[in-house]
Amino acid sequence: MAALGTIWDYKTQNLAYILTSVVNNEATWVNITQSPGDFVRYELTTADANPTAIATFAMSASSSINIYVNITAAEDDFSGAGGWIEQGTFRRAAAGGPVAIGETELISSEDFAGGDPDVNLVIVGNTVEVQVTGIAATVINWKADITTIVIS
Repeated sequence: MAALGTIWDYKTQNLAYILTSVVNNEATWVNITQSPGDFVRYELTTADANPTAIATFAMSASSSINIYVNITAAEDDFSGAGGWIEQGTFRRAAAGGPVAIGETELISSEDFAGGDPDVNLVIVGNTVEVQVTGIAATVINWKADITTIVIS
């Protein structure tokens, strides 16, 4: 969708509407609803190799969400560390559950000796989880800056 114009909500300091078309002097606007805490820092500690949700985003019917994750992790003794950037877009129609739009994009760099920690965007029921997977018997501290944009 190409934006022809925008309306900024100066009270909340959020983008409120996007102008998508004008036909016969009739404007079509799309309401932009941003999730609470549009940009939020999340923290988690893992000590095993089980996928664990560091953040969960519920999707209401007739909505879409873009999730941008910038995450870093380090072993508690700093013998290993890594960074990941993951982005994914999901939609949920009036009926049915969330659907991923294409593949999620991942960029990573890491130097863990005992395994390969990972970050994934995963659909669970009517939510999208940002999941991290650590290393067995290894304490890893995670910090994630997550930005979401929701249209509903």
